[in-house]
Amino acid sequence: MLSLGLTILVLLYTVDLSSGSSNLPSQLGFDVSVGLQDDPLSATEIAAITSSSLLNGVKYYKFYGWDSDHDVAKAIIAKNSNVRIYIEIVPSLVNDLSATDIASFVATWDDLKSYIYCIALGNEPLLN
Repeated sequence: MLSLGLTILVLLYTVDLSSGSSNLPSQLGFDVSVGLQDDPLSATEIAAITSSSLLNGVKYYKFYGWDSDHDVAKAIIAKNSNVRIYIEIVPSLVNDLSATDIASFVATWDDLKSYIYCIALGNEPLLN
């Protein structure tokens, strides 16, 4: 799995920055996933990378249902409050999803609910 830093470098390579402008496409977003990394970046490190002067215009972030996602989202929002987040409920949890699981999910993300624009049940989006 690529690290977030390397993923950003690959992403930037595909965006034409030759004009010297830091204006990024308005639809540009990041899939943020460090859950399978042996030595994952911290929420603070991810927020620092994504809030750099070049990347601060990125508005959309997708999270994959890892335990660390809320802390990462909160750190990113602390640096850039103009973001929208997409959260996946892990596919393995969807088949047996209970009212208790949903209540726990809602409680976890309640403080950031104004930034959530989509919740995916597994890999399928459910727009709010």
